[in-house]
Amino acid sequence: EISAPGGFRAKNNFTPEDFLAIYAGNLGIKQGLDLLLDAAELLRTEKNIHIIIAGDGAARESLEKDARSRRLDNVTMLPLQFGQDYQELLVDADVSLITQQSGSGNAFFPSKLLVTLAHKSPVVTVADEESALAKAVRAGQFGINLLPDQPKQLAATFRDLAQNRALLRDWGRAGREYVKRFERES
Repeated sequence: EISAPGGFRAKNNFTPEDFLAIYAGNLGIKQGLDLLLDAAELLRTEKNIHIIIAGDGAARESLEKDARSRRLDNVTMLPLQFGQDYQELLVDADVSLITQQSGSGNAFFPSKLLVTLAHKSPVVTVADEESALAKAVRAGQFGINLLPDQPKQLAATFRDLAQNRALLRDWGRAGREYVKRFERES
């Protein structure tokens, strides 16, 4: 059962107009999450674009310190979300972020991708071009993959997507279709 939209936004004081780019999960080194803070810095003047980092892990403390020291009001750090809270987060995300540091892409394929797509959440992935993740995004057409270490490209992508909700809806539907393949193949 997929949650109704609006719950996550209401609990966290975001409006329906706010563009929410949400990373949820392990805050580790191999995720390369500093990129999100670099992009947030470039988006400082965009009042309706918010980057949300929800999770726990080895890099959490340094990310929080870095976001504070840079005074990034457009970054919200939340604890790891579970159950209905996690579902509400996925439903209200304009894009779900899945990031991999350069060189780590063939070592692991993020299991959360299918859960994310099942909730019709479009994705912005950051991964090497030849990674399994980037290949899945190209095959499924449910989002866009960007290369690691390109904060300007990430910021520009968020700006563009905030203005193109129709494309996001198309990606959401494509993601749901992509997941159905796995349901049948299971």
